[in-house]
Amino acid sequence: MSRKHRRRRRSRAWWIVPLVIVCVILLAAAAYAAYILLSYQRLADDLPCEVTPPQDGSDAAEMVQAGQTYTIFTQNIGFGAGSSEFTFFADGGEGVRAASVQNVEDNLRMCAEHLSDYDPDFILLQAVDKNSTRSLGTDQPDLLSSMFGSYASSYTQSWDSPYLCYPVKTPVGFIRTGMMTLTDVTPTSVTRRSLPVSETLTRLIDHDRCYTVTRIPVSDGKELVLINVHLSAYSDAVELHGLQLNVLFKEMSAEYEKGNYVICGGTFSADFTGDSVKKLNNASGSNITWAQPFAGDLIPEHFTRALDYENGKLLPTCRNRDIPYKAGNFTVVSDGFIVSDNVTVTQLKNIQTGFAYSDHNPVLMKFVLGDIPQENGG
Repeated sequence: MSRKHRRRRRSRAWWIVPLVIVCVILLAAAAYAAYILLSYQRLADDLPCEVTPPQDGSDAAEMVQAGQTYTIFTQNIGFGAGSSEFTFFADGGEGVRAASVQNVEDNLRMCAEHLSDYDPDFILLQAVDKNSTRSLGTDQPDLLSSMFGSYASSYTQSWDSPYLCYPVKTPVGFIRTGMMTLTDVTPTSVTRRSLPVSETLTRLIDHDRCYTVTRIPVSDGKELVLINVHLSAYSDAVELHGLQLNVLFKEMSAEYEKGNYVICGGTFSADFTGDSVKKLNNASGSNITWAQPFAGDLIPEHFTRALDYENGKLLPTCRNRDIPYKAGNFTVVSDGFIVSDNVTVTQLKNIQTGFAYSDHNPVLMKFVLGDIPQENGG
């Protein structure tokens, strides 16, 4: 073959290598997309949840007493990674995974010790991971059951994602997370109920949203119905909130009509008070897309948000994780309780932790089922 023909062949073949590279990339992307699509599934609605007895061997009470004061907490624990220095890529920060297994365990321990100081009767936790990449494989339900050893507990899964390969530098990986309810009274049942999720492709890599219904006997023959919820956040949260709240409120109303006491607590992924963004940040609005006013007009008859904070002081329950926390950062009230009118709230306070072990602060509520008994002669 002449030198001229060899040069001509090389000139025609230069594009083959880039073409092969492009084809390999496209095939890999198609394979990954197929993997995501085939991995997607939702848990069935109305699933019973296992109740784990107290780990320390103590006997939980069999019922609660009408007219007696009880204490309940709700807290989103931020998958155990949320110390005050932690930032998160989805909030505009850089972090993806917890700093270390020890860091996760320390954060969970601080949570348990802090809440235990108030001797609560009931605890609702959200964003509790189980063998997730982002929390370095820690089994947080097991750790928390041990740390809250005198409580019966139940755990339900709200997200089991395939391997998520973003951000590219440090991928999120597998995410398995859920909600945990702890009680010092043995529940008769705990049920997982499904919530609406996005109809767009984002549902493939988002939470399998749900709430749990925990039933506890009351001395007057009724039931205390505790609902633990974590609503959608981020891109299409505003549209989803209405759909999710309608489902949630329908069940709450049905329980009330049965004569039961209903308390719903959790992370509402919105400005729960409707004005905390303005009051806490001296701003009328926010570019934080999920911090929109809670749809209070959807709350049904006989129910109300618990907003009568101790000393009338509004304090934050959540920070944005775009930068490490310091006073003056963006904060909002996104967590709290909604109660039926046969539940009397006697104290309400957003406990301030400096966001030392989570990007959410705990909310404390003391309550009485029914009216507060009047003392003789009172």
